[in-house]
Amino acid sequence: YTPPLVLLDDPDHRRIRLLMSKAFNPQSIEAMRGRIETITRELLDACHGRDRIDLIADFAGPLPTQAILEMMGMPTARRDDFKRWSEEILMGYDPDRDAETQARLRDAYIEMGREFQRVVDARREAPRDDLISAMVRAQEDADRLTDLEIISLCTQLIVAGNVTTTDLIGNGVLALIENPGEFARLRADPGLVDNAVEEMLRYDCPITETARIPIHDDMLNGCPVQAGTTLTASLAAANHDPEVFPEPHRFDIARDATAHLAFGSGIHVCLGAPLARLEGQNAIRELVARWPRLGLDPEQPPRRRALPFFRGLTCLPLRTA
Repeated sequence: YTPPLVLLDDPDHRRIRLLMSKAFNPQSIEAMRGRIETITRELLDACHGRDRIDLIADFAGPLPTQAILEMMGMPTARRDDFKRWSEEILMGYDPDRDAETQARLRDAYIEMGREFQRVVDARREAPRDDLISAMVRAQEDADRLTDLEIISLCTQLIVAGNVTTTDLIGNGVLALIENPGEFARLRADPGLVDNAVEEMLRYDCPITETARIPIHDDMLNGCPVQAGTTLTASLAAANHDPEVFPEPHRFDIARDATAHLAFGSGIHVCLGAPLARLEGQNAIRELVARWPRLGLDPEQPPRRRALPFFRGLTCLPLRTA
């Protein structure tokens, strides 16, 4: 068993994060801009002429899944399978999952692991310019990643790299539709899109909580905290703190929302934040430009994912005209 990166402490956390950060630095992410723009256009082109779409199934789900698969060097022919496996693996966070859900979760891990192992073996024989090849040849202080670590990291990247970005786009579009004044504001000034995405992350963040385990007894705001206990911190509550964000429950795409904690903070801040921002900004920009009158489908309400910690939509039916 290899713990996920988010559960590792130093020195293991630092070792693996340094290896991974080389693929997620600003230059590497900027190099992906053209490809992400192309994927975005292709997905929207496929919806051309339709007066109804499901934003999640037709666009917000496939976009980040394909982007992270291409970044890793995985074939995209099974993009929909990877998206389905990701959602099934996410159910590991459901404390009330039944035996059927547990079986799907196990099968998703097995099937995804097989796909990753096949590509890891292929890259060891014939490396390419992709993330899995970099992992295979990665060496930091003479400490190579094992195959198990590579497969574990790939699983984390594909799940975290698509689910939360899907939720960012879905939650953000829903916030625009439910706040027509802000939608009109963005239509009138597309230059606000980068700022709008930060406000979307603050207003309805995809990850609502995180946890920390103190290593020694301490006091937190006057409350005694014992070493080894689990503390749950609400990122969503922090993002609606009136001392930081005036009128926090108001969606305002022009506010300065850069202090939000949607990506966490400190040494565990989200590794893929630059990629999520790029995908979110491009997605919202293109959606508003193509469908300036986007609205909810009155015949089919949105559906939220019923899962702790992960706030997103499994279905967002929209009218495009």
